[in-house]
Amino acid sequence: MSAKIFQLPYIGYDNFQGLELLYTAAGEFSVIVRIENAVTELSADERGYISYQELLMQIIKTLGEGYILSKQDVFVAGRFLGCETQGYLQKAYDEHFYGRRKVELYSYLVITRKVERSRFYVYNEKSLHNFKSAVAKVLGTLNEGNLKPQLLDKSALDQYIGRCLSMDFSSLHITRNNFFAKEDR
Repeated sequence: MSAKIFQLPYIGYDNFQGLELLYTAAGEFSVIVRIENAVTELSADERGYISYQELLMQIIKTLGEGYILSKQDVFVAGRFLGCETQGYLQKAYDEHFYGRRKVELYSYLVITRKVERSRFYVYNEKSLHNFKSAVAKVLGTLNEGNLKPQLLDKSALDQYIGRCLSMDFSSLHITRNNFFAKEDR
């Protein structure tokens, strides 16, 4: 069995007119959008699921050919800690659920513009303008669907990629100590 070299999916960042882009080695560029999942967890209302899928299909149609749309749902297990509140009912609620297990859901959409594989990457400002326009349309569609989209800025992109690499979405600080590089294991 031959050794496989681990390669990061992205090689760098660029800011194009306020839009933080991630670049791959092949020259493809992406943006990452954090969204709120509109469907209530464990909901029995199928209309919510159907409208969510229709919204994603509308985004795919808006983007058209030459784009990759991927969605990542991150489930983070933790403990309910509550928050400092003034109201009696909220305080009683927080005390009742304090320390219980909870699961948080974070959803991300990655929009990638593909490039032709047989060519070297060539900077094309027109294609970047088209990409920015497509991203703006997608953000508009997500806003209409009440998904509260947030484009990740450079620091949020760093944190997102670091958490993906360390497979740790719950800790306050990201550590990349889950790599083991010896041959005996």
